[in-house]
Amino acid sequence: MFSTAFLKHIVIEKKMIELFQWIDKHLDDNLTTEIIVHKSGYSKRQLHNIFVKYTKCGIAEYVRKKRLHYASTLLKTSKISVRDIAEKFHFDSAQSFSRAFKKHYGLTPTEYRTSSVWGRLNNEDDPLSIESSSIQTQLVYLDQISIIGKLETCKMDVRERKTYWNTSFSKFKYCIENALSRSSTGKLLIAIKYSP
Repeated sequence: MFSTAFLKHIVIEKKMIELFQWIDKHLDDNLTTEIIVHKSGYSKRQLHNIFVKYTKCGIAEYVRKKRLHYASTLLKTSKISVRDIAEKFHFDSAQSFSRAFKKHYGLTPTEYRTSSVWGRLNNEDDPLSIESSSIQTQLVYLDQISIIGKLETCKMDVRERKTYWNTSFSKFKYCIENALSRSSTGKLLIAIKYSP
């Protein structure tokens, strides 16, 4: 039988995973610590302590880092202006966004957009990445399945994103059509691993 402390820990982890997912979906809303505390059902102090345990930072800092993380992706993958990205993630101004971004990434948003750098150099960009999180993983055994597949590897210069993705998607489309023609069940599992 499981101890009460163990079961409480499992419940907290499940609630926190759901809360982290909810925060991710609402980063472009005007999220405040109070809104997040209310959503969690914990007291402000309890939630702060849980955040520090899982993310090694407080609630507001976690939200700021997640916003900077998503902003860095937008800078590399879109032509949205720095001012519009700052507004989207509720920074007071483009200047305050630029200061926070430079402090976190070591480059201004404009320098980052045109550089070959993707993410932070110390790989601590996402405050809830596996390396910086204490969330435990669990090995789950599934029934045996047969997989037919082909491994495709592509290297990319981030300055040539459009060309890379156009080429990659044409390869993916060919692989999907080929796999579907061989599949007797009509089911297909596709996995794309991207490591910048």
